[in-house]
Amino acid sequence: ARRWPLLAWAHGTMGVADFCAPSWHGRSYRDVAYLRQWLERGFAIVASDYQGLGTPGPHPYVMARPLAYSVLDSIRAVRGMEGLSDKVVIVGQSQGGRAAFASAGYLTDYAPDLKVAGVIAMGTPSSVGGAIANAARSPTPDKVNPAISNLLYAILMAEQLDPTLRPGEVLSEKALPLLDHA
Repeated sequence: ARRWPLLAWAHGTMGVADFCAPSWHGRSYRDVAYLRQWLERGFAIVASDYQGLGTPGPHPYVMARPLAYSVLDSIRAVRGMEGLSDKVVIVGQSQGGRAAFASAGYLTDYAPDLKVAGVIAMGTPSSVGGAIANAARSPTPDKVNPAISNLLYAILMAEQLDPTLRPGEVLSEKALPLLDHA
């Protein structure tokens, strides 16, 4: 009997609040169209919300280890299901690109039992600093760069790591309400 290879999908940034989790919020049109192509080629797909999205606790935005563990655990969760091959491809975009790349890095130590045939990491942010620098640049002088939300998410993550951080030392008074909104 034919067995479906598995694609582990790592989604891009959706936000950091629980209701931003893809299992609650749904998938973007772009992601649906992209994933449909994999389904049409005979792949089964598993996808994780990542730690802290739709579950208790904060979301450690773009932190490599929690992202990788979320993806690798999603593969373990479906491994052995009837009709699935043991061959896996991990694919991710943006924050998910970082998750896919990190999954490859943590695979040997954390999940040596998984048979990952390959990893596709698209639009992978290499560091939080790079994401912040990109968010600070505006594509046009009279408009706010929509990537500024990534800066706000990074500040929220930094607060998780260091509770003594005071956002008012990083953001203007005018920007602080946006942090609450993020």
